[in-house]
This record gives sequence, C-alpha cells and structure tokens, in this order.
Amino acid sequence: MLVFRYSVSVDGGPFRVVRDFSQQALFAWAPDLFEQSATIRVNVRNNETKATAQDDLAFRIVPRVNGTAAVVTPTSHPLVALLSAPPCAEGTQFRVAFAAAGEGPVSRTPDQPCRGSISCNVYVAGTRAETEYRLRAEWIAGGSVKAGDWLPLFTPVCWTATSPPSRSPCHG
Repeated sequence: MLVFRYSVSVDGGPFRVVRDFSQQALFAWAPDLFEQSATIRVNVRNNETKATAQDDLAFRIVPRVNGTAAVVTPTSHPLVALLSAPPCAEGTQFRVAFAAAGEGPVSRTPDQPCRGSISCNVYVAGTRAETEYRLRAEWIAGGSVKAGDWLPLFTPVCWTATSPPSRSPCHG
C-alpha cells in the first residue's frame, strides 16, 4: 500500500507538512493570494516494502495587476471573482467594495494588511447570477479611505438540473 505526504515551501522557506502520510494520492492546495515562489514536495512510501521516493514541483505565482489600475478576473466559479490591485505601503489596509449596479448598500470584504511591494488580491463572493456588479479597491490609512475606480463584473446565468441545459452552470 502506498502512502503520500505533501509539504510546501514558500519563497525558499522551510517545508511545512500540509498532509501527512495518507492513502489519499490526490492533493489540492490553495496558495496565499500574492506573488510568490513555492515548491510542493511529495514523499511516497510503500508500507509493505518500506521503499520511499520523493519529488518536488516548483512554481511561481505572478501578479495579475500591471501598473496602477486594479483588475477583475473571473474564476472557475462564475459567481466568484478575483480583484487584484497594485501594491500598497505596509501599515495600510486593503479591501474591496462591491455592489449590484443600481442597487442599495455597498458590501465590503474584510480589511487585510498591505505587503509593500506585493500586489493585493481578494476573492469576491456572495454575488447573484445574471447581475451587473461594480467593484473597487479601497485602501485605509490613518482613518481615511482612498477608493479606486469602479470596475464592472457581470455574473452569468446559472441553471440547475431542472433548468434549460442551454444556460451555463454555476456549480460544476
């Protein structure tokens, strides 16, 4: 029987075990939402023969934003988007404001710390299907808020097993 252990190293740091030896060979890992170099290491052990093997896979997460304007990127789930904004000074907080176009209150993601020269990235969820949204980056420093430009996001039509199959799925 083969068992697998997965470890991750970020930016050359020590490897951290994220799943210890398990029969589950499939592995899903979500890195932090900022540019970085990472290495995933898998150790495989045959429990019957005690033979082992190891392999590493290196990759780099690159910024989606280029310049001074924020960018909205669709994700694999049609009701979730990724907003990427330029880097901001350490000590500043970053968040995303979003609202359905023409509708009432603005929602905001939780504040998160800026990392100096590293871009700011936040998933925006909680949207409705077939709705036009507007999103913007906001930076908070010293009690004042600096708001970026509003960016459009249109969420597609969703369907279920009872809906027409010509529409795009939101869960699949």
